Amino acid sequence: MFKKNLVYLLSIFVTSFLIGCSTPEKEKTKEEVYKSWEGLYTFSRYNKEKDTIYWSRYTFIIDSLNPALINNKNKEYVGKIIKIKENEISLNFTINKKQETYTIVKNDSTFFSKGSIVTNDSLEIVKNKYQKLEDYTKLKLPLHQLSKIYKTDYYIDGNATVNSKNGLVLRNKPSLQSEKLMTIPYKTSLMVVANTDNFEYLTLSKKNRVVGRWIHVYFKDKQGNYNIGYVFDYFVTYNYGIYNLPIDRSSEDPKRKHIDIYTAKQFFENLGDMRTLNIKAKTLDLYSYLKNRESLEYDYDEMDFDIDFLDSKQNYGYFENSVAKIELFLQGYYDLEITSEAKSIIKTPPLHFLGCHGILFNNVTFKTKYLQTDYQKELGESFAFNVGNRTETLFFSNIEFNNQQFKISYLNTMPLQFEYCKFKNYTKNCIVSTNNSSRTDYDFPININDCYFWNNKLETFFELKQEKMTINNSFIGYNSFKNIFLNSNENGDTTLFKTESTYFINNSDK
Repeated sequence: MFKKNLVYLLSIFVTSFLIGCSTPEKEKTKEEVYKSWEGLYTFSRYNKEKDTIYWSRYTFIIDSLNPALINNKNKEYVGKIIKIKENEISLNFTINKKQETYTIVKNDSTFFSKGSIVTNDSLEIVKNKYQKLEDYTKLKLPLHQLSKIYKTDYYIDGNATVNSKNGLVLRNKPSLQSEKLMTIPYKTSLMVVANTDNFEYLTLSKKNRVVGRWIHVYFKDKQGNYNIGYVFDYFVTYNYGIYNLPIDRSSEDPKRKHIDIYTAKQFFENLGDMRTLNIKAKTLDLYSYLKNRESLEYDYDEMDFDIDFLDSKQNYGYFENSVAKIELFLQGYYDLEITSEAKSIIKTPPLHFLGCHGILFNNVTFKTKYLQTDYQKELGESFAFNVGNRTETLFFSNIEFNNQQFKISYLNTMPLQFEYCKFKNYTKNCIVSTNNSSRTDYDFPININDCYFWNNKLETFFELKQEKMTINNSFIGYNSFKNIFLNSNENGDTTLFKTESTYFINNSDK
């Protein structure tokens, strides 16, 4: 009995000694607590296999300076942290002139929020550019909704890239007057989580005034640190690729050829379907290459567009005569992407598109030798691009057009679309239609998204006939014009044109 009591007393002593010698858990500092909350808190549709967000109803961005609530791509509310603990944080926002407080309680990588959250189902956070489009629309992937916290592990693939060789300044607010946080290096990948309605009209040099908007971005630097703030998007290239086009690829092999192009000869030799041509040369002179070849002498009005003008091996053609100079035709191409990481210059004669289905020009600079016949001189026309018969889904992204007119000469059944493009110094029209068809059973949409128009002095921006046109989330400022849209058809239907979330600033009548 004595031995049992002795053993019991010794065990109590040892236990008390060990407890007394244990080190109490160190309490986190205020700065450490703030740091632990940095991240994206989003209620989203999420792909479990790819670890990728597709779109989100709302997103909180939390840092120690400017927490933000984003409920669609263009609506952002900047707030304050009013209370913070290790697993709970309260944020105060002014929404519709009212003070709203939201509390977030986190548990590992998930969270739930308290408060009536302002939501919007259309906020896109990420599009997986390698996933075929029909997988989005048919929802074949195992998607579910959840509230998840993303910090550096969320950083999978950015949706924009810094294109300024001098780097890009990150600021703590969407303004040039705000605090400079750091300079982001050239070619750094950024995640754009929201646009703002803050635009700037800047003078880079005497002959170069530019327009851009402030966007909210975050990224991971080379040291692995998580950074967040605002940048001016004139110096950003938005990631846009051939998989963004609404093309039916259900019966096609998703593997495509990626070919580096250094010369005009290589360009023409490698034109083809299901291809991406990556322009590596600083300048690609297609005009001089065609001019130096043996010319094809055909009368413009009597050409057989199916046979006569075509190159013997490829579906492109060109001709030269005393009236029209050189023109270049691209015919029948499917799923063709022409892109450049370095915004290469492409010198080209006027481009005609005939029977093409899915062509994307991305991040290139066009230098166009304009076509001007005597007849077109009378009309004041000098078009750079002619969208011809049976052409569907012709896309342009990240391109700055300098008084380069688009002409629509035939009915088209799918979009002519512009994404993240810039239009400046126009004196006639940006887009004009010469389509005289009386058919009304076709849809011929022209979609302009996230684009900028400035320094234009012209009568009418868009002179169309039966084409339906939408300008969305764009900026039209510092221009002189009489009409933004003119329906030159007999019925004068103004319902064919609409703008959504588009800003008109400092424009004047011509």
